[in-house]
Amino acid sequence: MIKLENVKYQHQEKTILKNVNLTIEKGKKYLLLGPSGSGKTSLLKIMNNLISVSAGEIFLDGKSYNQIKPSLLRKQISLIMQDSILFGKEVKDNFEYLNSLNNNELSEEMFLELLDKVKLNKDFFHKNINKLSGGEKQRIAIIRTIMNSPQFILADEPFSALDKYRIQILAKILVDLVDSENIGLVVVSHYFDEIIHLFDKVIFIFKGEILFLGTPDEFLENKDNHVTNFLEGNNE
Repeated sequence: MIKLENVKYQHQEKTILKNVNLTIEKGKKYLLLGPSGSGKTSLLKIMNNLISVSAGEIFLDGKSYNQIKPSLLRKQISLIMQDSILFGKEVKDNFEYLNSLNNNELSEEMFLELLDKVKLNKDFFHKNINKLSGGEKQRIAIIRTIMNSPQFILADEPFSALDKYRIQILAKILVDLVDSENIGLVVVSHYFDEIIHLFDKVIFIFKGEILFLGTPDEFLENKDNHVTNFLEGNNE
């Protein structure tokens, strides 16, 4: 599990996160919500060790981040950003890059099977990455992440380039994949109406503080003013 204890993050004297206490369990799916500027992306980056906490401590399976090499930690906790960056000229180059990182342990057959699972045919293996749509790039990024065998996947707005119909499809694909691999998942998304019930828990953050952690139904029924304003479309 990932455990944050009294985490605080400041940037240029501005407090971005404060008093964050949070446990992310392997095999559970979390939807991280909050208004713009509430600290969602910073929270993901801190869990991925891309930025350092100003105070507090983070643990992976009981071991402090300070005791884990960043390269090893990021292999266990993968981050998918909003704009997926693919390697090389063709989709297959991303598979070959993974093999270079894993000492040729990964099979092409597994990559092709995952292509099928994300509703892309096997011809995509040789497709030019510059000819992929935003949604197709995100699917390849998801495959690449899954094949790296992380314990946790953190995804920051992975559906931003999609319409509502495709958001539902890709969200279901991602959730099904992490379920099959027993991976912990944290997703940030502004588009949550149609996908919220795919998740076990909702985390709601407001001005750097976690105000709610509970089931989707509990979140939707919550009467806190900050939550109700957010649900009514006030994203400030």
